[in-house]
Amino acid sequence: MLMVIFGAGASYDSVASRRPGAFDHESRLPLANQLFGDRPLFARVLTHFPAVQPLISRLRYLGKEQSLERELQAIRAEADTYAERTRQLVAVRYYLHMLIHECEQSWASVINGAGGETNYRTLLDEIAYCSPHDVVHLVTFNYDRLIEAALPTVNVRIQNLDDYVKGRFQLIKLHGSTNWSRAVKTPLKTAGVNGMDVIQQVIDARTLNVSNEFMFFDQHVTGVHGETPLFPALAIPFEEKLDFECPSNHMDALRGSLGLIDKILVIGWRATEQPFLQMLRKGLPGPVRCLVVTEDCTRSQETIDRMKAAGIAGDFNAVGGGFSELVLLHLARDFLRGEV
Repeated sequence: MLMVIFGAGASYDSVASRRPGAFDHESRLPLANQLFGDRPLFARVLTHFPAVQPLISRLRYLGKEQSLERELQAIRAEADTYAERTRQLVAVRYYLHMLIHECEQSWASVINGAGGETNYRTLLDEIAYCSPHDVVHLVTFNYDRLIEAALPTVNVRIQNLDDYVKGRFQLIKLHGSTNWSRAVKTPLKTAGVNGMDVIQQVIDARTLNVSNEFMFFDQHVTGVHGETPLFPALAIPFEEKLDFECPSNHMDALRGSLGLIDKILVIGWRATEQPFLQMLRKGLPGPVRCLVVTEDCTRSQETIDRMKAAGIAGDFNAVGGGFSELVLLHLARDFLRGEV
């Protein structure tokens, strides 16, 4: 059984004819260290979240050895003695929720300009061709919905939360999604109040009571649904990610499949999420065949080294060139046939 793991690098390099470096566009889905970058689109989103603005210098200008996840982890630690940090991190969730949605919407025009081409669509088509009867688990740490947009290629349409884990292609979004929310139970004024004003009330609330139940929306919803305030169902990328932002039945489907996985294709993932690595170590039945694709072979090998350090055994191969190279050279097809 095949598992495909997608990291931020997959959506960053999602259109082969519009590859990073050769085609600049402000709405390109960002890598982790770019989430607070100096782009006009990002600046427009930031104007809605004054509570995030004092953190921008820390989160935008990272040193060579720094990571965004580590800096966010430090900010969360400071909340123990400085309550404003908690309020700021709530605002960060809403910022990320809006930012990735805005990037998705704008990037859709790039995809349309390329005739609907995406690497996700090509990959799913190749998997369907090479493995016509296998159940395939697509595991992503990305908030965006580029995979959902590609799934009709293999006759899968996501219309509710249960659809993610039905059928042959099952999609597990471990860090949440731009179209998922959870209800805020803290009493707020919502009647006749616009979504951004409700968001500000949530950010300013002294205490927050948020439901554990996930809500699915066909479209992005800002702040409120009817009179129900909404909290973004996505995980802030901390260095130590202690929790997944994913419905329990999705997690059950993932855990239940691990004992059958014998092939893993990794695309644009750095393997820094320790809880998931430990889940793989405990759940995989034995050594796996694994192909790791990132922007260059050195980074792919770093991902492999982290996987091995976590106790994951297997036959590993590192490839550079990113998602586009994987598609253009038909490396996924070769991997599925046992030729890589």
